[in-house]
Amino acid sequence: MKTVMSGINKVYDGFNKINEWFIIFLMALMCLDLLAQVVCRYVFSYPLTWSEELARYIFVWMALLGSAWCGRDISMCG
Repeated sequence: MKTVMSGINKVYDGFNKINEWFIIFLMALMCLDLLAQVVCRYVFSYPLTWSEELARYIFVWMALLGSAWCGRDISMCG
């Protein structure tokens, strides 16, 4: 039984690591998106119409994935 749980924990840890890297990727993508919006709006005087909507969707996904990532180990809570 311990070997089965050990295997499940390894798979679970792998999914958490993928989730962590995906959250990092989404944060970088959102920062680049908003930077492009600021540059286009103030330097070129031509705001992007889609960047705020993309940032909103990225933020929602980061919140959902981040809550799953934070709840990865309940035993650390106390």
